[in-house]
Amino acid sequence: MERRVFRMICLLGFTSIAVSHLVELMLSGPATLNSFLIEWLPLYAVWGIQLGISWWQPNQHQSD
Repeated sequence: MERRVFRMICLLGFTSIAVSHLVELMLSGPATLNSFLIEWLPLYAVWGIQLGISWWQPNQHQSD
């Protein structure tokens, strides 16, 4: 899989998680911290890590 395709999939996944979280908040009202930590934080963490991996380029060195 090309890096560009992986980056687009990660952006789409992260955005869909954020939108579904906002929709749930609008429909059910404010959530508790416990609910956020159990239900949403793992999803944000996984998609955020994948998004970070898609932007990280290990073989490029900065020239001085």
